Amino acid sequence: MAKALILTDVASEAFHTQQILSDFFDTVRACNTVAGSLEEMAESKPDLVVVFGLEGLSSQPFKALAKVVTDSTPSMIMCVGPQLVSNGESERSVVLAPPLNQTNVVKAIHELGLAGIVNQSSLNKFSRPAN
Repeated sequence: MAKALILTDVASEAFHTQQILSDFFDTVRACNTVAGSLEEMAESKPDLVVVFGLEGLSSQPFKALAKVVTDSTPSMIMCVGPQLVSNGESERSVVLAPPLNQTNVVKAIHELGLAGIVNQSSLNKFSRPAN
């Protein structure tokens, strides 16, 4: 059962990201605080963490990631503008510019080595070239 965790303090980002990730992951949860995120990381052990920012760390995805992910859990870091050049990402992360879409998720899944655990029918559906 593939699991994903979304870290954001913006409800619309959480909703949009959850809709996209639910095509690929069996369980998708969202957290908006550092404390809640740490608890969710310990309890659910997600296969992927998508980071926008958290309460007190809005629009600071690298800082939010550093506070919550202390192991090698694969992550997608959603950054805008100058944040894209930050060197704060781990080796098991992919930096993307919002908005998140199925194409970017598929690319990240492959880059992070998660293709074997996600929903294969969705992965195949969104990996096909457009006609």
